[in-house]
Amino acid sequence: MKFQSPKKPSTKLQTGVCAALGTLFLSGCIQDSDFEKLKAKKVDGWTYISSNSPEGHTNSSSASMLPKNEHGNLVYAAFECHNNTNLHLHLETFNETIYQAKPIKMRYAKSAFGRFAVVDIKAVNHHSKFTLLAQGSNQNTAAISLHPGVPKLSQWLISPDLILTIPTEPSSSDITIPLANPNIKQVFQDCGFKPAFMMAD
Repeated sequence: MKFQSPKKPSTKLQTGVCAALGTLFLSGCIQDSDFEKLKAKKVDGWTYISSNSPEGHTNSSSASMLPKNEHGNLVYAAFECHNNTNLHLHLETFNETIYQAKPIKMRYAKSAFGRFAVVDIKAVNHHSKFTLLAQGSNQNTAAISLHPGVPKLSQWLISPDLILTIPTEPSSSDITIPLANPNIKQVFQDCGFKPAFMMAD
């Protein structure tokens, strides 16, 4: 496993935007509505961007670089919906700046396909405490499958405030994600994911 290059920090959001723009330019005729869909719309620090695939699927993302915690840890978080069905929360951890990755404590699990890195992320919502299993990638990157993913997760999310503790080295990174942010909720809607706090919507 290697850290990201200190000279060229990148995020999956930037990669996704570039890929989406490239697809549109190569497809020939570009409508004004296509450009409108690719504009990153920001609400309270969270951007939203979406694009349509030739097959008619919607790929969307809402992302934010969260404020530093008391240890100087930075966390980039992105909710990503692919093909209207696969919803993930992508997390990247940094130390002070995006030029220095902050390692996440990982363990290895086995499956029929071999060994793979996993991360145990502690979560708190309303009065419930639970653990979300994330798949590790690189030393400072993890992804949680939300839908389909953790059984009953939508029922556990009674409050719009999700508190996560990411086991970074040497001190954990605690973050609070405002799930009621309109840009996050839009990605949930794109993927057909309806947490308990959204039932009244």
